[in-house]
Amino acid sequence: MHYYQNHAILGNVHAVGQVLGTLLEELKEKHACVGDVRYIGLFSALELVKGQENQGSSGSVWPGSRGYHEIHNRAFGQERLYDLFP
Repeated sequence: MHYYQNHAILGNVHAVGQVLGTLLEELKEKHACVGDVRYIGLFSALELVKGQENQGSSGSVWPGSRGYHEIHNRAFGQERLYDLFP
């Protein structure tokens, strides 16, 4: 805990987390397949949907479901992202 305090780790997480939040909100506005973004500090999550009209409903797209990879690649490119799902 002393290391965190001595090196202002939590302050940095807060500052960088605000930048991350702004970028995630911009991503949500840019891509209809991003239904929602949530974040606190540097922990964040995105909800991929078939379209904004499905936001917050059963329109969520799960890995392995039809169309997931197309939506994932359209929003984020071909780069591998870390998912909670294999």
